[in-house]
Amino acid sequence: MSNPDQDLFLSAYRMAGHLVMAEKLGGGGWALVWHDEKTGRYAAHGYFHHPEASLGELKLAGYLAEAIVSEELIDVEAAELDKALESAQVLMGKETGLKVTKREGRDVLKAVCSRWFQIRGYARYALKQFEEPVPLRQFWLSKHENADTSKALPEHHKAAFKPEAVTSAALIQGADARYNIPDAMRASHRRPPEAPAPKPETTIRVEESK
Repeated sequence: MSNPDQDLFLSAYRMAGHLVMAEKLGGGGWALVWHDEKTGRYAAHGYFHHPEASLGELKLAGYLAEAIVSEELIDVEAAELDKALESAQVLMGKETGLKVTKREGRDVLKAVCSRWFQIRGYARYALKQFEEPVPLRQFWLSKHENADTSKALPEHHKAAFKPEAVTSAALIQGADARYNIPDAMRASHRRPPEAPAPKPETTIRVEESK
């Protein structure tokens, strides 16, 4: 049985790691971390732009950040790459794997170490938001764009893909406005699917009789 507080903590650091790696390689992105009151679990979902990075590199950066704060790596600066990769694979699930070369892995580990304060800053910002969390219903997520569409969504993810979701959430974004959450994904910019489309106004022309 997982600890909900630990779920929140690790989810925030994982998303922060993804984001910082994307920024280091010339991109950016955003992530939502939310709490499903039904299951008591926390989950996270993000969109990261990575023009010069492979998806494996971004995943590895996030899971290394999670491994570090969960003390899977006691001394990250001295950790061997194989141990780092193994820790990340354990967190991701052995069957998932990480499609990165050893050279890419070393670069990612170095980046995580050198930008740790930035990762920690993003994660702490997300955690602080939960003191006054925003309702998840303010955002629209599409399960069709989720990386895990081939698998059944975990129960604690399902709440995020319902328009009426009210569960608490936190949003973290990079500093570059180009990579912020699109306005189209904010609920205030979209009409709920159950709401009928507004009827066009009809102009009635009245001619005065002569």
